[in-house]
Amino acid sequence: MKKNALIMAALLVALSSLAYSAWLHSSLDGRVEAAVAASLNDRELELVRWLGSDLLSFYKEMELKDYPEDPQSLEELLTPLFELTERM
Repeated sequence: MKKNALIMAALLVALSSLAYSAWLHSSLDGRVEAAVAASLNDRELELVRWLGSDLLSFYKEMELKDYPEDPQSLEELLTPLFELTERM
């Protein structure tokens, strides 16, 4: 009888650890994806600020009228450049 109790306790511990690892894996995916998305957004904004001053002065020199004054993404920053090259 004592052997059965030990086997049942070991089985209970194994099943509970399996359930915990499955729960942890599923909740960790969402947190990792959110952290990666936030990091990429921060990096993109840093890149836009770094490139922005040079490109905005270039846009002014080229006398473009529809360029963003305060771009927040690479798409906003580079769209006038793509439109300029398409017109050439």
